[in-house]
Amino acid sequence: MYSTMRVAFKTKERLEALKEHKRESFDDVLNRLIDYGPQVKDELVEELIKDSDNHIKKYGFRSRTVDELRKKIEGH
Repeated sequence: MYSTMRVAFKTKERLEALKEHKRESFDDVLNRLIDYGPQVKDELVEELIKDSDNHIKKYGFRSRTVDELRKKIEGH
């Protein structure tokens, strides 16, 4: 079953640019992006953790969780 989805013209252009081949469907593009989401999130969390020592030196605090670290960094 299919559904219609409204997106801005700019968004459509961006989705077109992400196609791996000309005839790839938007459904395939969107599913690929959704599949990459958790991997990208994990990589960003790992990067945050690696950079936490620099933030401790810069901001002078130690966080117990990534969310706590993010909140403190965004607050500065």
